Amino acid sequence: MPKSAKAFSIKEIKTMTENFKQPVGKGGFGSVYYGKLPNGKEVAVKVKAADSKQGVKEFLNEVQLLSRVHHKNLVPLIGYCLDGQEQILVYEYMSQGALHDHLHHPPESSSTSTRQGAGGFVSSRHCSLDWKTRLDIVLNAARGLEYLHKDCKPPVIHRDVKSSNVLLTEKLQAKFGDLGISKQAYEPDTDETMNTTGISTAVQGTWGYMDPEYFTRHKLTVKSDVFSFGVILLEIITGKRAQTQKFPDSEAVTLKQWVEEALEENKLKSVIDPRLRDEYSEEGMLMVVNVAMKCLLPNGVGRPDMGDIVYTLLQALQREKESRTRTSEILDEITIPASAQLTGQHNVEHSVLSPVSSVQPNSSLTMSPR
Repeated sequence: MPKSAKAFSIKEIKTMTENFKQPVGKGGFGSVYYGKLPNGKEVAVKVKAADSKQGVKEFLNEVQLLSRVHHKNLVPLIGYCLDGQEQILVYEYMSQGALHDHLHHPPESSSTSTRQGAGGFVSSRHCSLDWKTRLDIVLNAARGLEYLHKDCKPPVIHRDVKSSNVLLTEKLQAKFGDLGISKQAYEPDTDETMNTTGISTAVQGTWGYMDPEYFTRHKLTVKSDVFSFGVILLEIITGKRAQTQKFPDSEAVTLKQWVEEALEENKLKSVIDPRLRDEYSEEGMLMVVNVAMKCLLPNGVGRPDMGDIVYTLLQALQREKESRTRTSEILDEITIPASAQLTGQHNVEHSVLSPVSSVQPNSSLTMSPR
């Protein structure tokens, strides 16, 4: 039995959930309910679906795997319940739900919503995400995957990387959840072995995010996760869902094709989420676009490692911070002359300010294809 996860009785589960009173989501494993431990800690309780074919051995193997991964950017498993036919997992509750909902559902000013998402734990107050916040979120998520790929021995492949599994705390710290279909890779002799050999397995995952190489070869590698993460990057760039098949003024049928088409025509700005209102560092944006397209290369060997992605996102975030600092300094230099204040007449140059953008006015956001 796993040592780091607490074994709960079904009676304790019913107590913490008030007899499964408040459903907050539904995922591949089953339904998710809100609960509270005796110490007041909020939890998400995932109950196996009645039609699940997972046996006791598989459930315990899953708990064993979840119990041995510990990282600040992975949703921690608190405990489990194996009582008769009941198979239940107890996780930390993520109050701001999933990145997917913040990107693809309109913000709600004050009300709290509950939505069904694959990651569960989805009760959230959606808020609009600016570019820096999006970068912070995907950087945290990337660090969680990097830990699974590099620091776990043998490596762990998530196998269902998607924006609805990037879950957010009250302060919008991102953690990857739903490791239920994760696979342990063989202990590799070299990084090349880990990236190319793969695990023979039945194909599982989510359409729109699935690595085509994994789909055709049935060989799962860490680079399968990298491909899926590249799709998430395109989501934060464009604001479009991964499964979108129709795009304005385009014959593209996938998000990747749409962005590639824009790159070829030097019209990258046309695919960037308009909700960002041009308020981003052009240099940082290009970094993220570039690494996203590398993640989506058809051959997994050519894709970057999660460590490389973390480094690039750190650099992009630094560019964003520098850009915001420059913008702040420019605003500090803008003053209204005392004479204008007295007369109520403002200098036009200083009084009529367009929304400040970190993109330089004389530069065009373009990028040549790789």
